[in-house]
Amino acid sequence: MKLHVSGLSGTCKEIEVDGSVAVTDFKVLLADFFGPARCRKVLLDGRELVRGSLDDCGVKEGSQLTVVDIQMQMAVTAHITGKVMLWDVESGQCLKVLGDHTNMADMLYYATLSPDGTRIGTVGEEGAACIFSVDTGELLFTLAGHQQEVYHKKTKSTKILYSRVRHISFSPDGSLIATGGGPNCAKIWNASGEQMQHLELPFECFHTAFSWGPSDSTMLATASMDCTLWEPRSGKMLAKLSDQSQRYSRVAFSEDSRVLGVGLEVTVWDRNGEKIWTIQEPTEATTGFRSAAFCGDSDVAVIDSRCRVQIINAAGKLMQSFSGFTLEEPKLSISTFTRDGKKLLAVNREGGAVLWDLEASEKLADIETASDINTQTDWGASFSADGSRLALLNPTDSSVRVFDGSGVLVSRFQPENACDGIDCIQLE
Repeated sequence: MKLHVSGLSGTCKEIEVDGSVAVTDFKVLLADFFGPARCRKVLLDGRELVRGSLDDCGVKEGSQLTVVDIQMQMAVTAHITGKVMLWDVESGQCLKVLGDHTNMADMLYYATLSPDGTRIGTVGEEGAACIFSVDTGELLFTLAGHQQEVYHKKTKSTKILYSRVRHISFSPDGSLIATGGGPNCAKIWNASGEQMQHLELPFECFHTAFSWGPSDSTMLATASMDCTLWEPRSGKMLAKLSDQSQRYSRVAFSEDSRVLGVGLEVTVWDRNGEKIWTIQEPTEATTGFRSAAFCGDSDVAVIDSRCRVQIINAAGKLMQSFSGFTLEEPKLSISTFTRDGKKLLAVNREGGAVLWDLEASEKLADIETASDINTQTDWGASFSADGSRLALLNPTDSSVRVFDGSGVLVSRFQPENACDGIDCIQLE
């Protein structure tokens, strides 16, 4: 079959190939037409072709494919005033500043890169999310709709109130976008910005975050301390995982779609929402667990508010416990895991950070940090998707330091204008 394949630079090639060719082999073939690349991704209607044959991925005669060559690792930063900047991680060079946020000029909360590195999503105060092109920096489309109608008895009129949109997340293959905010709802959009589903959350909240399963078939929406399991394409709620007695502030998926919830206790459910095991913190500790991740084939790594790390096996049995701080009672500010759960960064609110290799149960590096570093969210630290880079934000001077996987400093960058600032950082 004949395919029309174009690069982001505008170069277009007509390529004849058999539909049974594997996606990985097709990427190798593209080198003859577009030259070699460090990292190459192929998109069909904004969706990345990952595994299987071209036929399996829905490629047909005459399909329009886009080739994305990522020659550098990027980071996106955002500031509450609406400034979004794209950086080259290795050199620390600012690549571009995104266009004017007309819908979010009052307050910008969060920015994130799509899995294929071609789009940036931002959310803010006035009921909408924006999707930008990484290649051009232009606004592609706006995701509007987080709003509610309020009826005024005195005036007998209806007014539209726009709610804050607190979070945005791309599905693993980039074909879906989830946005969350008040009142009590989340929305699912396709890659073109068309609304697919409106999810009515069964709890009262104005802050919604998301964790996706290994594919886009299941998604977990979390809000405040409550969480629910959904099928995003159909809008069907599979299970409500929390109640008034057991609430969870964080969630994560394993590769086989088990679900992990973190709060005053740690719980693992199967993909249908059936509980597998639960552990509780000792009674003398009242602050609960802070973060957790699946690591290895079946183990779970958990860190509590005192920076103690525990490794728990598939049966819920404690296998190991250790701490990387020498202080008697360190106070955890930030904790973040690599995507595969094999590395963990923990930042002490009083100053200092520790990078762990959880597979080897050893400390890789002690990293100096300022005290009281971004204590509100974990958006001040980010691992790259492959775990080879770690970015750490110092909000005092809006500087970002980038380390390699062993904790060695690679680069440092910050905005030239001190007024621009950085509130969150995410690596590609």
